[in-house]
Amino acid sequence: GETFGELGFMGNIQAFVMGHVQMLGPGMVLLMVRYAFMPGPALPLARTGVFVMLASTLCFALLTYSNTIRIYWNMVAFAAVMPAVAMLLRFRVELLVHACYGLTVGVWYLLLYGLYPINAASEVAVRDVDIQYGMREIGARMTHLEERYQPDVLMTSDYRTAGMLGFTLDRPDLLKAGPRNDQFDFWFDAAAMKGKSALVLVDEALPETDLIVDRFETVETVHRFTINRYGHDIHSWRIVYAQNHCGCGTH
Repeated sequence: GETFGELGFMGNIQAFVMGHVQMLGPGMVLLMVRYAFMPGPALPLARTGVFVMLASTLCFALLTYSNTIRIYWNMVAFAAVMPAVAMLLRFRVELLVHACYGLTVGVWYLLLYGLYPINAASEVAVRDVDIQYGMREIGARMTHLEERYQPDVLMTSDYRTAGMLGFTLDRPDLLKAGPRNDQFDFWFDAAAMKGKSALVLVDEALPETDLIVDRFETVETVHRFTINRYGHDIHSWRIVYAQNHCGCGTH
């Protein structure tokens, strides 16, 4: 049910464990376990890092009961112990296996995020991958429509697309209108937005929410398009022109 987030508790904990194995590599995971239970202190700072690593990982593991935990949320937990653990790679075979694993993962992600979303070949949509594609094209379409409609601000319906589009267009003033709490909410000045218009990039997987429709007097779809790679449709988008913001907060 909704209590367990997106995958259910067993799905959450499985994704959490496997995600750590994939992030660190099987060899590094074994070294982490070996180091955590080594007798006697190695470096005081590193031993403190082990405590931080175990405490942080346990807390996030417990949170899988009610949430789907993203692995990168726990990355900082490993920063203090990585240098010490790397020193345990004493055998040529261990070093070779870990290097090959890292190279394989690097090539995989280069292909997945840089050249072609491999999931699209089997008609499986993975939103976090698919939205990476076509941002320059999206930026060009937004710029063209901005010249036509002359909105006061540019927005997107999700913090990820807001960050990517803002980087692509070199627009630090780009805003987000979406239901999730994030840094864009702290930057949002509701009073300054009152009465203004916006051109909003809307993800078809995340259609206009109340945070767009209810906060503008009128919302009109002015453009629809789909990003395509090598004959496969990757992701669909809409651009809406919204007028007369109510001056309300983001939530």
